[in-house]
Order: sequence, then structure tokens, then C-alpha cells
Amino acid sequence: QVDDSTQRSYGGSGIGLALVKEFVDLHKWQISVKSGTGIGTEFKLEIPFGEEYLQDDEKIKTGLKIDAITKADTKKKTVYKNIDTLDKVKNNGLNKNSILIVDDSEDVRKYLKGLLNEDYLIIEADNGIEGINSAKDTIPDLIISDIMMPSMDGIEFCSRIKSEWQTSDIPVILLTAKASFENKLEGLEIGADDYLTKPFESRELFTRIKNLLEQRKRLRSK
Repeated sequence: QVDDSTQRSYGGSGIGLALVKEFVDLHKWQISVKSGTGIGTEFKLEIPFGEEYLQDDEKIKTGLKIDAITKADTKKKTVYKNIDTLDKVKNNGLNKNSILIVDDSEDVRKYLKGLLNEDYLIIEADNGIEGINSAKDTIPDLIISDIMMPSMDGIEFCSRIKSEWQTSDIPVILLTAKASFENKLEGLEIGADDYLTKPFESRELFTRIKNLLEQRKRLRSK
């Protein structure tokens, strides 16, 4: 969805189809679309029955203990809410970079968390004000923020992050459904380190994150 303002009080974003595609590709399902003027658009999702279409290494193995599965799943999908938890995890050997995701859409946060959670420690905030507090409390290695949010939009949020001495050097990636040059320039002028238009490819997001983290590491080592 595209909006002329940078603040909104409704849900939804242009990332929906990208999220569906990720799930379809992951599970080897099939999706088709049929559209007509005055009729609308119909999406058809085909989910195969059984597991014959899966490779042997993709099938769920039987005989695993439930507690082992639960522990592995919990370990992989943990979302860290404060700096004390982050410190404990890092001291236990999981020395991963932390990323703060700021977005009022729960679907978008879940999508980003699903992409990044295996490689990064994820912190969440559902608006700009909460994002400011979380950034000061946890000092993440990188921030991903939507632009269109209620209360405090992503532009103001990024400006506040860059003006506070505790958080000024944290790389910020802004997400938006608006692709105009003026919108992108506005974000860069207030200090955003990168800009990503929704929907986007997951590989592009990973590459931008990696580049910004490496750049920050080089600057700190000088």
C-alpha cells in the first residue's frame, strides 16, 4: 500500500506478496493468480498431500524427543527484549550481532524476524517511541525501521537516533512502500544509512545488512 503521509493508523504493507512467496518457496507449494477487469484478483494456493514430493533430508525424522525439538525451536526463535538478556546470550557463546526491528505491522516484524533470527539477535518495537527506548536500552548493532508509523514516523525516529550520542553511530535501514526520489533523499538527509523499497528480495536485505555491519566494524577499528 502507498500513502502520501509518513504516519498511518492502519495496518498493511506492500510486503504481503513477498511474504507469501517466501513461504511457498520454502515449503515447495504452488501459487497461481487469475485477474480480470471488474472481477478482481484470485490467488490459488496448492499444498501437496503427504510428503512424497520432499527429499529424504527434508522429511521430519521420527523418534526425536519432544523436549529436544522444543529446546532447538526455542533457541532458534528467541526474541531478545532487553540488554541484560543480550549480555547473557553473548556470554554463553552466541556472540551474534543484534538488530532492532521497528514497525507497527506485526506481520512485517514476523517476516523480518523469520528471515534474520537464525543469524542475528532480534529485538522488536512496534512504534518509533518504543524504538527509541529500546535502542537506548539495548544499543543494537543495526536498526531496521519502517517509515510509515503512527505517533512517530520513521523519518523522525531516524533523526532522533542519529542525534542521540548513545545511538548516533548505529546504522539505520529505512523501509518504505514509497519509491520516489524525494522520499529517499529525505531519509538520507536525516542520517539514514540505507533505504529499501518494499517489497524486496531477502538476499538484498542480507547484503545491505552485512555491508553496513562490516562498515561499522571497520570504522570502530580505526
